[in-house]
Amino acid sequence: MENFFNSFENQISYIIDLFNHSFFIVQQNFDISCDCIDFNTKAPNPNCKKCLGTGNKIKIKKAFGVRQDTTVPSTLRPSNAFFVAKNYYTDVKQIKIEKDNIIIDGDEVLYIYQIQNHNSYKEKRIFQKSLAVTKKMHSDIFLENFNSIIGRKKQ
Repeated sequence: MENFFNSFENQISYIIDLFNHSFFIVQQNFDISCDCIDFNTKAPNPNCKKCLGTGNKIKIKKAFGVRQDTTVPSTLRPSNAFFVAKNYYTDVKQIKIEKDNIIIDGDEVLYIYQIQNHNSYKEKRIFQKSLAVTKKMHSDIFLENFNSIIGRKKQ
């Protein structure tokens, strides 16, 4: 029986490896604020290239995963309007994504609002599902500054 579960784990990893593509993760450290935060308003400068307008220290990492379009459950929508979200499936051995990280996939800037860790036999974590929606505030400035930081030409 254990061979079956090991095979299942390998098959999931194989699917992620087979269909993956690269994208970037912007990980925020909420314990370290950027010096661009306005003293009076406490708001970050959306043009700041050190924090990309998040107001927090950031790390940029390249990731690989599988992307799937999905809908946001009505209980999580701010209104009854229908809109598409993205699910990202990643191998936890490669990268650990966290809630409130930001995904840059091509010209899309997405905000991760939920993480689901998927465990297998003997509670061994094998992949992670990150649920993301389009980042609405200052996404054009964010993408422009991001591209400038990593030296990527506008797509």
